[in-house]
Amino acid sequence: DSGLEVYALGMRPGVYSRRYSETGADHDNNLRLLAAMKDKRDRRARFFCQIVYFEPALGYKYYDGVLEGEILFEPIEGEGFGYDPLFFIPELGKALSECRVAEKNLISHRGQALRKLLKDLEQDA
Repeated sequence: DSGLEVYALGMRPGVYSRRYSETGADHDNNLRLLAAMKDKRDRRARFFCQIVYFEPALGYKYYDGVLEGEILFEPIEGEGFGYDPLFFIPELGKALSECRVAEKNLISHRGQALRKLLKDLEQDA
C-alpha cells in the first residue's frame, strides 16, 4: 500500500490518500489538502510505500520506499497523477508533476520498494 504522509497533519492522509476527499477524485483530494495546509508553516511531507511479500517457507517480508518532499501552496500541472502537482522535491528543484515518467520511476516510493523486493527475489532464485 502507499500514501501521502504530511507531517503537519499528523502523517495524514496516509493510507486514506486516495479517499481523502468526499469524491476521491485527484482534484478534490488536492483541494482538501490545500485547505488543510492553509495555515501550516511546516510543509514537509513524504510519499510512503510498503510492499508485503509472503512465502509459506519464509513468512512475511516487508519492503519500504520513501520519497521526501514538501507541499506546495498551489499546484504545478504537468505529468503524473494524485498529489504530484502539490509535491515539491527540493533536491530536484521541481514538483513531482514536472518529472518525466522515467525520472519519477527512479525516485518514487513505489519504485524504491519494488526494487528492494526484486533484488531479494533475484538473490533467492
